Amino acid sequence: MQQIELSLPERRLALAREQGEQAAQACVTKAERVSDFDPEGAVTFIVGWLARHGDASGEDLVDAAKEHGHRPHSDRAFGPVFKTILKRQLARVVRSDLPRRRGHSTTGGKLWRVAR
Repeated sequence: MQQIELSLPERRLALAREQGEQAAQACVTKAERVSDFDPEGAVTFIVGWLARHGDASGEDLVDAAKEHGHRPHSDRAFGPVFKTILKRQLARVVRSDLPRRRGHSTTGGKLWRVAR
């Protein structure tokens, strides 16, 4: 098997992604431990909410999940929940330019739609 040499920017990006994955997993692990957060339950809730109510922003989905008992110690624990939804193709992002209520100047919010 031939080894591919990554450029410095590519290595930095790969390292940043790896560190992000580790931080996300640590956040979910802590949420499970300190607040009995159930990431699989949150996945099921969010997909069901989308199926019943139609398209919704990620921020609205997090708020709805929290109102229905899916309360991690930090909203950042929902990042891996949304990643699972994408990986399983249970829903998709149809827009990424929504106005944000949170995020301190981060990029636009996402509009989610249940997969059909």
